[in-house]
Amino acid sequence: MDATSTSAPGPSLVRRMLGAVAAVTVATVLALLGTGTSYALWNGTAVINASSVSSGTVGLTINGTTAHSLSGLDAARLAPGRSQVVPLAISNTGTTRLAVTVSGTEVLAQSNSLAGFVTASLVAAADCAVATFTPAPLTGFTTTAAPVVLEPGEARQFCLAIGLGAAAPSGVQGGSARFAMTINAGQVR
Repeated sequence: MDATSTSAPGPSLVRRMLGAVAAVTVATVLALLGTGTSYALWNGTAVINASSVSSGTVGLTINGTTAHSLSGLDAARLAPGRSQVVPLAISNTGTTRLAVTVSGTEVLAQSNSLAGFVTASLVAAADCAVATFTPAPLTGFTTTAAPVVLEPGEARQFCLAIGLGAAAPSGVQGGSARFAMTINAGQVR
C-alpha cells in the first residue's frame, strides 16, 4: 500500500461507533424515564378523602323582616324644623360579616311637593332619644359615613329620623310622601 491511499474502516471501528450511539440512546431513555421521580427505592402515598366545601350566606332583616314598613312614625306631627324618630333593629341573619349602608332612597309618590323638603338620617345608636342626627334630603338619600359592620348573628339598633326642613313653605302643609329606602348589606372581605 502506498502513502496516498486510504483504507476503509474496519469492522471494529463500526462496532465501536454503533456501541457508543447505543450507549447514549440507552442513557437518554433512562434519564427521561427517571424525570419526576425521587429515585428512592421506597415510596409512600396518602389520599385526601372526599371533602366538601360550602359558601357562606348573606341575610339581613329589619325588625325581623326583609321588607319592613315604618310604623310609629307620626307624620302628622311633622312641622318645619322638626323630625320623628323610629328605632330599627337591623340583624345579620347570614354566616358572613356584613357592612351595612343605605344605598338609595326613592320617592314613590307625593302630594304638595312635600318630598323636596323631607330629610332623613340613619345612625347606629342604642338610644334614639340621645342619638345625633345629620339630616340630608330624602330624595336620593344614602349614608356617607363608614358602614356599620355586623357580625354573623348580630343585631344592632339603628335610629331613622324623618324630618321636615326648616325652610319648608306653607304650601307643603297636609302633603304626603311615600318612599322606599334600600338598606344594603355587603360582605366584608
